Amino acid sequence: MKKAAAFLLAILTLLILCSCSANTPSGSSSSRAEPPAPAKNSFKTKAQKLSELPRGDAPADGTLAAVSTGGGKWGYIRKDGSFAIEPDYLEAGDFSCGLAAVAVNDPEKGIVYGYLEPSGEFAEYLHPDFSSASAFSQEGIARVRDQESDYFYINTSGTLAFPERILDFGKSFYEPFVNTFSFATDFKNGAAVVIDHDPILNKDHTLLISSKGKILYEFANKYCEDPLFSVAEAIPDENGNCIVGVISGEKTLFGVISAQGGKVLIEPAYEELLPASEGIFAAKKDGYWGYIDQNGAVTHDFAFEDALPFSGNAAPAKYQGKWGIVGKDGAWLIEPYFDDVSRGGFCEGFLAFQKDERWGFLREDATVLLGQTFASVTDFSQGAAFFTAENSRWGIVNSEGEVIVEPSFAAVSRFCPENG
Repeated sequence: MKKAAAFLLAILTLLILCSCSANTPSGSSSSRAEPPAPAKNSFKTKAQKLSELPRGDAPADGTLAAVSTGGGKWGYIRKDGSFAIEPDYLEAGDFSCGLAAVAVNDPEKGIVYGYLEPSGEFAEYLHPDFSSASAFSQEGIARVRDQESDYFYINTSGTLAFPERILDFGKSFYEPFVNTFSFATDFKNGAAVVIDHDPILNKDHTLLISSKGKILYEFANKYCEDPLFSVAEAIPDENGNCIVGVISGEKTLFGVISAQGGKVLIEPAYEELLPASEGIFAAKKDGYWGYIDQNGAVTHDFAFEDALPFSGNAAPAKYQGKWGIVGKDGAWLIEPYFDDVSRGGFCEGFLAFQKDERWGFLREDATVLLGQTFASVTDFSQGAAFFTAENSRWGIVNSEGEVIVEPSFAAVSRFCPENG
């Protein structure tokens, strides 16, 4: 009898051990942290019909947006939907520094780019002659190419932004056209990343340059094994810090260095790292997203399937297939509820969200501007966002939640100050 009891006890112990083993996470899933604390209040949105939304008047505020009415031609509209520049262009970029890059078809050169003024006339010395052209930065510098060269930079008068050589090859070296780059980014926060070739040493240099044409930092070789990927976004943030990548095995790990001297601020340990906002980086590690501060300290555990930067006290984060809004204190402001959100995150204090296959807008304080109403939307810019309804045409809504232009356009961009 004692033997039978001992046998039964052994079987029961084995079953308990197997049960515990089956409920213990294994592999990478064990590295997932606990989710944030629950939100203090429940949250719910409701669907709205376009016909139910209030209508408002559009301000005459000196902003323009590129739009197309169809047929592949683009022009520029005011906020009331009227055309300031007729749709005559194959492509149309945003206005910046009072200029916008547009494309036309040249019978001899093919598609070429020039820069328009708000009057609709091409700026002097910036007529269509470039094979590519980007928007002017706040420093008044644009990245362009012509038919025969690599990238170079111009100013708003159409002259070279950097007439003096940035990388010194010695006085004996002659070059007919200085400062052309095989790779170059647009300027942001007063800096750009370029790759400059040294013909004397037959070596590429990956440089962070200032808007004055000075070298801020030459990236170490370990950051340049895959420069188009690992340093393409290494533009300094408002604190002068750069995100860089180091190849580790079959993947690239990202960290942060100072633009002044290259001091490592955050070791490359993250699979993805988004630019800092509100002093906090959204970072991905071991397959999950969390948040770290500028010293690399974890502010929000790595528990999310996706995450976007903070705006004020709010950041969109994805958990168990749904998006919610997390606060800086680590608790949910809105528990996971939305099916999707805009990758742009909060723009001008508003976040575009999707619920039940329709889009609406959320305010930064976690209140609803517009419930799920639209088939698709853009982010807010200059107090306005575009939306589509059932007919796939785009209209305009303002920051008060009022429709100011009925759906009319085939394709759109965003509003920008015409002389900003």
